[in-house]
Amino acid sequence: MKTPPTDYKVDLNAYFAKLGYTGSRDPSLETLAALQLLHQKTISFENLDPFLNRPVAIDLPSLEHKLIFSERGGYCYEQNLLFAHVLHRLGFTVSNLLARVLWGADDNAITPRSHMLLHVRLEHRPYIVDVGFGGNCIPAPMVMNRETVQQTSHGAYRCLLIDGEYWLQVYTGSVWRNMYRFDLTRQQPVDYIAPNYYTATHDDSHFRHSVVAARIFQNGRHTLRNQLLTTRYEDGQTDQTILQSAEAAQAALHDVFGIRVPDRAAFADKWQRLARGWEMGARPAVREPVQVVAQGA
Repeated sequence: MKTPPTDYKVDLNAYFAKLGYTGSRDPSLETLAALQLLHQKTISFENLDPFLNRPVAIDLPSLEHKLIFSERGGYCYEQNLLFAHVLHRLGFTVSNLLARVLWGADDNAITPRSHMLLHVRLEHRPYIVDVGFGGNCIPAPMVMNRETVQQTSHGAYRCLLIDGEYWLQVYTGSVWRNMYRFDLTRQQPVDYIAPNYYTATHDDSHFRHSVVAARIFQNGRHTLRNQLLTTRYEDGQTDQTILQSAEAAQAALHDVFGIRVPDRAAFADKWQRLARGWEMGARPAVREPVQVVAQGA
């Protein structure tokens, strides 16, 4: 895979038009918060390329074409590399980071550094910014304060400092759950080539064998995990539907997440081959609070 070029300039006007953003382009907290939320409302998290055995290119021209000019989304490297580029162009001070995902793992687990996030320094304060962790992604800049709970429009989060590492947690309604942990070692675009290649191609990557999508809307979040389509509302209520066919899944991806499946025949074929195994874990529920489904990269 080729090294992502650093001199390419994404069409910012097209990006803002896609988001429907007409506000200030000054590098302020208000601009950052507005773009972070709008990005996640507009450009869905999804993994169709790994699922369909298609390459995931993370050079800027490819990201621009896929996330801005096509009816597609992407996972953490795609989403956050594009967002970092936009923020740099607007004058923000941004560093790229790598995290160890802890969702679904023991607190002491040593998972690989496989999730990209951003560190933004603004008005002498450090923030964590992330538009690529799927169904649990932080919808607003996260203040790096180990004692403060940050209530956002889509959930409560906190960032703890434990033994020299930062631990990002989300409140699920009853307990705090770890999302990922990280330090502030700065990464360059070339540093994401190897983990992106592993995530997109290795047989152990869950993105190769699952369909995952997520999108924020005004009062909640939509998530898709294989056959299970979930809408979580901010009042704690949940709607869930089991999608019975590949055609129903493709329709949901388009109508709910704004995603056009790139190869419908290949999608239908793989869906049918894997669906029986998925059925073992899919259980519908109607208007009941449920725990968040892990969907991060």
